[in-house]
Amino acid sequence: MLPRTHINPPGHWVTEPKLPYSQAVRCGELIFTTGQVALDTDLTVIAATDSRGQIRAAVDDRFRD
Repeated sequence: MLPRTHINPPGHWVTEPKLPYSQAVRCGELIFTTGQVALDTDLTVIAATDSRGQIRAAVDDRFRD
């Protein structure tokens, strides 16, 4: 079985108490995400009419340095 890496960007959607939940899990070359949405800091939907733009924004937000 391939090792898994749980991805939880610091300060992003922090829940208390700590739940057994990760924003994403990397397993080998695959990354599995959970219910991500494309929101800016004001909680406005990014690229509201562009599904490709929403996917890009949601993924970029979760994996930025």
